[in-house]
Amino acid sequence: MKKFFTLLVALLPLGSLIAQTFLAQEFGKAKSEVHQFLKSKSIVQTSDVAEAKLIASTDAFTVTYYFDEGGLYKMETVSHFDHKKSANAQVESFKAQLRLQKAEIVDLDNNQEIQRFAALKGRELHEVTAFSLSKKCTQIKSVAMDLDRMPKAAISSLRQDDILFSMIR
Repeated sequence: MKKFFTLLVALLPLGSLIAQTFLAQEFGKAKSEVHQFLKSKSIVQTSDVAEAKLIASTDAFTVTYYFDEGGLYKMETVSHFDHKKSANAQVESFKAQLRLQKAEIVDLDNNQEIQRFAALKGRELHEVTAFSLSKKCTQIKSVAMDLDRMPKAAISSLRQDDILFSMIR
């Protein structure tokens, strides 16, 4: 029985990460490929808002895809939680999954209003932020970026955050 619960605890972070990001795509894919993938998902509403951007929404979260000449270079997932405990558990499951993948993790903020960390896994930079919007509502924003495909303007925008910029050097 103890082994069962140990296995369950070990798999929970992985399960919640996969469930949250079933719309994740490989970096480098063309916009048309991602758009075709999203069309195949019946529970997803897709908006083609700009030449270099796609937005996909479900009841649980919204994913924004950013494209450049090299294809998909950034994905931003935003989800809302009615309970702060659930949001905190989700943030911890992101951290646990990235630790399993041997990512370098740096805590950026950790207080009652905001919880934020960044992780560098190879040439992928992940930033996860949980904001308390009210007593009962918390929003989590998870951003994944491929540093090799990012346009120079997008990398320059990282200079505003000294810690993030120092991680990618």
